[in-house]
Amino acid sequence: MKEIYKYITVIRLLLLIGVVGVLVLAAQQPAMTASCANGQCQAAAALPPRPTPSPTPVPTPQPTSTPSKPATETTPQQAMSGGVIQLEVSFAPEWPWEQVHWQTLWTIVQWQDHKRHWQDVKGWQGTLDELVNAHETSSPSHRIPLKQPSNSDRVVSLRSPQGYKSWWVAPGDLGRGPFRWAIYKSEGGTLLHTSEPFNLPATSGERLTIEAPIKW
Repeated sequence: MKEIYKYITVIRLLLLIGVVGVLVLAAQQPAMTASCANGQCQAAAALPPRPTPSPTPVPTPQPTSTPSKPATETTPQQAMSGGVIQLEVSFAPEWPWEQVHWQTLWTIVQWQDHKRHWQDVKGWQGTLDELVNAHETSSPSHRIPLKQPSNSDRVVSLRSPQGYKSWWVAPGDLGRGPFRWAIYKSEGGTLLHTSEPFNLPATSGERLTIEAPIKW
């Protein structure tokens, strides 16, 4: 009987120890869970912040060497928002007006590329806009007597006619260069004259006149 009582007592102690152990583990479980959660937060906090992705920049298109296509006629609004280039052609006194008419002369604005070659501007080509007729002047050059002079006769001094061609320059093309004018006998004909290189007007409202004396 003593041995049986002894076994029962041992079993009760083991059960009691087991119950106490379960209670201890149950009490420690929330603390471990909180510690794990805190560990995760600490690990997350230790990570470096991720940069916010930014959109890929799109390059701004750069203007080509060829200027914008100009208008054939310059309006006051265009003149205020852009510039004007003007060709002034001076004809030689011996110009053969009957054989070569001023209306057939062909003018082209050319631009110089990076290889220093001259290229035609497609939008800046055409015949002269107008011809200013000869008129009396006090200049002693090109004096043409109307008849054999005498004491009572007067000699009229005439200045050679001048032809003009104008193009409007877009605001985005102001100040660019170098350019030059080329004058041909006709479209696709013989080259008569090329002007000195120049840059387009630098400011809005500016008119740049290029003189071109042509000989025959």
